[in-house]
Amino acid sequence: MTSNELYDSARAWWHLDQARAAGYGYLVAVHDRVTRGVWQIDHSSWRRASPETCRRLGRSRSRWSLEAWTAEPEVEAAFVGRAIPETRADGRSVFGSGAVVAYWPA
Repeated sequence: MTSNELYDSARAWWHLDQARAAGYGYLVAVHDRVTRGVWQIDHSSWRRASPETCRRLGRSRSRWSLEAWTAEPEVEAAFVGRAIPETRADGRSVFGSGAVVAYWPA
């Protein structure tokens, strides 16, 4: 997968709590518990999928996308290529119940 394909896969059409997600600064792509990419979220870019897009995706609930730009080099160095923790500081699982979206506070 190219870096553009990874970005497009990570940024679009997720069922999530947009208000909660708006409180986070970075979009992080993870595969097999390893961070593959990280981007800084442009919070002015949040967009809800149209009903037609949801139908095309075979989804009944609303979906969201966003735009982002490449994170600062020090952020990329701190995250890309590293395994994510299985649990948060409060002991809860980072990814729970098969969810594809996780909120991973610092």
